Amino acid sequence: MVSNVMRIRAGVVIVVGGRIALIERVKAGRTYYIVPGGGVVDGEYTEEAARREAKEELGLDVTLERLFAVVERVERGAVTHVQLYYLVKTAAGVFGTGEGEEYGRSPTHGTYQAVWLPLADVKEHHSYHKVLMEYLAENGIPKEILHLREAADYPI
Repeated sequence: MVSNVMRIRAGVVIVVGGRIALIERVKAGRTYYIVPGGGVVDGEYTEEAARREAKEELGLDVTLERLFAVVERVERGAVTHVQLYYLVKTAAGVFGTGEGEEYGRSPTHGTYQAVWLPLADVKEHHSYHKVLMEYLAENGIPKEILHLREAADYPI
């Protein structure tokens, strides 16, 4: 049974010189990439969550340029997550110095590392945000707000 609690996630996309900032995860011997971001906490605006997650995961203070993508994650026919992605530019900080809770977990939870990947190559890597990554690799940043759906049953 699918929970009727919908999770809201705010993510940040930073593209510089044809490269995109991502988090490389290694867990249970598998390597995959995620777009920096995370859940919106009670009382927080999605813009605040996006800025907080950029600081926690990348070590960067960012300025939001605009909302550019909404992705609905579908599990067994029901939307379980709505992901809002903001295009941002770096304001201050040192890339890769994030100190979010992810970095303090035990090795059984896997590793987290901020990395830059060529945008054109992201389709070649396993990704938790596959639909968005494939779109960006093929089309670049859209001028209008993008609306995508992704099935949760793809393998990572």
